[in-house]
Amino acid sequence: MANASFTDLAGNQGIGKTVNNLSPAGYAGQPINLGLTDPLQDGSLVTATVKDVPSGWIIDGATLNADGSWTLETTSPHGLTVTTPADYAGAAVLNVSMSWTNGDGTTGSTSVADNVEAYAPGMPIFAWSGDDVLTGSSGNDLFVFSQPIGNDTVHSFDAAADKIDLIGYSGFASFADVQTHMADDANGNAVIRLGDGQSILLDGVHSSALTDGNLVFDQTPVVNNAGTMTIGDGAMLPLSGTINNTGLISLNSAGSDTLLQLIQHGITLQSGGQVVLSDSDSNIISGTSADVILTNVDNTVSGAGQLGGGLLSLNNQGTIVATGTHALVIDMGANTTLNSGTLEATGSGGLMITGTLANSGLLWANGGNITIDGQVTGTGEATIGNLSKLEFGAASSTDVTFAQNAAGTLQLDDSFDFSGRIGGITNDDKIDLGDMLFGAGTSAAYQADSSGNGGTLTVTDGAHNATLHLLGIFDAHNFTLVDDGAGRTVVEYGLTASGLVA
Repeated sequence: MANASFTDLAGNQGIGKTVNNLSPAGYAGQPINLGLTDPLQDGSLVTATVKDVPSGWIIDGATLNADGSWTLETTSPHGLTVTTPADYAGAAVLNVSMSWTNGDGTTGSTSVADNVEAYAPGMPIFAWSGDDVLTGSSGNDLFVFSQPIGNDTVHSFDAAADKIDLIGYSGFASFADVQTHMADDANGNAVIRLGDGQSILLDGVHSSALTDGNLVFDQTPVVNNAGTMTIGDGAMLPLSGTINNTGLISLNSAGSDTLLQLIQHGITLQSGGQVVLSDSDSNIISGTSADVILTNVDNTVSGAGQLGGGLLSLNNQGTIVATGTHALVIDMGANTTLNSGTLEATGSGGLMITGTLANSGLLWANGGNITIDGQVTGTGEATIGNLSKLEFGAASSTDVTFAQNAAGTLQLDDSFDFSGRIGGITNDDKIDLGDMLFGAGTSAAYQADSSGNGGTLTVTDGAHNATLHLLGIFDAHNFTLVDDGAGRTVVEYGLTASGLVA
């Protein structure tokens, strides 16, 4: 919270406060507490104005203004709630401002960016990795708290029906463990202290009302999404567990950081749905720690943005495709990315993979470039087509095929340690040896193998040799070496361009 003095148009002095990143959560179609605090604590009247409210949402008890904002006067801002349409699922940022007159005649104000998360009825409610305010429904609710959280408050917790799932908390494996860390606060609310500054407060519920039926431990949550789950520009939504996604999960950044936060122990995407990221660098799918795992069984993840951000582990068995004019960046930090599915680029922004990749699936540069800066291992394959480039920044064992009429480029920045085979090369394709300078001493020699369906092309600059294993039938005299314009050696085949011919 930051303070700033101001003078209004009438010359009145005041103090303004700005609070960021409140993240209340609840169920679509039912009131969700906005997590506001009373600025005065003396019952004085406060005027609250809520802007950027999506169509169909209602600020309960407030008046809808002509400009789309909502206003009400209240002595209890902490009770202010929002109700989304019953068929909504996702998150959006509401901008809340409050103003009041102090006892000495001065005015005060505060503003809040309120990230509202609304889950479909029957789904779990997930706490994110910071302070949170969660609101239950009239049904049987499951509140999921995964290490780490902040200091969280739960409203409308029904001790007769609701459950808390504690995930990843060492020392918490039974209700008896919880009891040793639970007590009522001064207002009679049960508080569970999880260590490291993390806590759960159950508003209006005494600790004596809880039983072992209210707690589960390391239970994998299950989310069923047959519709659309939308994360708006600048918003954040936490998820974990098994995601049976037959519908659409959409990240709609228009320039502000828009986060799908995967909490312990990560998610398993299955059931053939889609995860679509808008064409923005600011879409982010990331974990709360580097050991959180995203397993994509069969979903198609497409668009642009950041996947991982160094805080995730990825096991892709489905399809991930970069479709935007902005890049899709896969960054697993020190973790090795696992791919047994398809990693594809069709957009001009391309696909960038940092770190190491264990590939038993397909890499497909299909109208967009793919750049991998770490080592690539495994028995997987790669295809280059549609005027695209595939760049290996380190050693690779991947077999690469140029599609028909690809006019593509294979760039090997560590050509000396490239052990894959190269097939389909014709007179419109190039192999760019990024670690071999082009000059008078650069030459190449081709030797067909005994099968007659391939051979080895050895390229040397006089000091270093790169051996390329080619598939196909070639004329040894039709290989040409040229400068790529940056002083590096490029291998071409079947061209009459000037250069050094073997």
